[in-house]
Amino acid sequence: MNAVITLLKYYGNPDTLVADPGVFAIAEIQALYDELVAKGSVSVDAAMLTGALIEEMDIKDLTDVLVVVTNENVIRVFENLLKGSRII
Repeated sequence: MNAVITLLKYYGNPDTLVADPGVFAIAEIQALYDELVAKGSVSVDAAMLTGALIEEMDIKDLTDVLVVVTNENVIRVFENLLKGSRII
């Protein structure tokens, strides 16, 4: 997150951070977060499946963006984030 926030600030873009964990300024992101927390709170198995779903969503989002982005700083950060979401 720190690397993404640094990119946003460096390039003059606003971030969506709110001071409290789990609170988001964008309603769609808040709704998704609340849905995933509810889904993952049912059981340990549900939590693991929800965590895997989140990683799959991250991989798709990052892969989609890496096809079109040309900024080397953004590419480097996003590729590192992608590495963190892959299974070894």
